[in-house]
Amino acid sequence: MSALSTRWSALSQLDISRLGWAGALVTSVLGTALATLILLPLERILAEGDAALLYMPVIVIMAWVGGPRCGILTSILGFFVGKYLFVPSHYSLQFRDSGDWLSLLVFALVGLGMGFQTTRTHQREADLRVREQELTLLNRLSGDLMQTASVEDVCAIVVREAASLPHVCGALLFIDDGTGLRLQSR
Repeated sequence: MSALSTRWSALSQLDISRLGWAGALVTSVLGTALATLILLPLERILAEGDAALLYMPVIVIMAWVGGPRCGILTSILGFFVGKYLFVPSHYSLQFRDSGDWLSLLVFALVGLGMGFQTTRTHQREADLRVREQELTLLNRLSGDLMQTASVEDVCAIVVREAASLPHVCGALLFIDDGTGLRLQSR
């Protein structure tokens, strides 16, 4: 596996969304600030107002690692920072005409949409990873069961595999031997 794909794999499993609104705010501010530092020197070579559009990839990345909160906050920050620094009348939040207002409104809506879509894609990927683990477990369990003859061995395999599931601390298996339940395997 290449170094780039290893880094992307690590980034794709990063989940800041558990940190709540405070974590999302910090992540969004840092991501927007970094993007702004990169975009400021590029403003001179880009067409008027185009630098603000380059916040879109930042919104996608922030939504990917931080969830919907981060995507929303980065869209809002990108909207205001983009207007303030890159859209004429510079260093002001006032608009020259309704076209500027409409353009930035479209930017905000597209940014929010991209943020939500990215979050959904990330969640689906996480769900697929869980399903893959479950299918691998089921495949291994069925293979082990096909090779096993005794009830005790089957019980031990079921408990071992159940305990290996994510978010499972352990497993117990009781069987009814006709006189009552008895602990078969831990």
